Amino acid sequence: MILIDRVMRHGTHGFALEVADDCSGLSASWLLFAAIIAFESSWKQKLWGILIGIIVLQAINIFRLITLFYIGDWMPEYFDFAHKQVWIVLINISMILIFGSWLYYIITHPVKTNETA
Repeated sequence: MILIDRVMRHGTHGFALEVADDCSGLSASWLLFAAIIAFESSWKQKLWGILIGIIVLQAINIFRLITLFYIGDWMPEYFDFAHKQVWIVLINISMILIFGSWLYYIITHPVKTNETA
């Protein structure tokens, strides 16, 4: 695999995959960011959720790009289906699962306050 600029090209077969701006996974990251910010929790919990969530989403997106590259090289007839149907759903489900995991953690580990009654 040869990577030049935003294009991954197979050295032998010549299949090429250009990573467009829409394929960066940022739309799911922004949605996760908005969901975490909108939920009531401490800023520390929000920052950790955003940081870890975006790192996990970007790792999933890198895996997505690699699988799309090999699908396009080995089974080009399935590339459009995998790219436009399967992976869009999987990225969005991943974002929902990441938010749900963060939410579960927030609910089960409430922040202790130093209030005196």
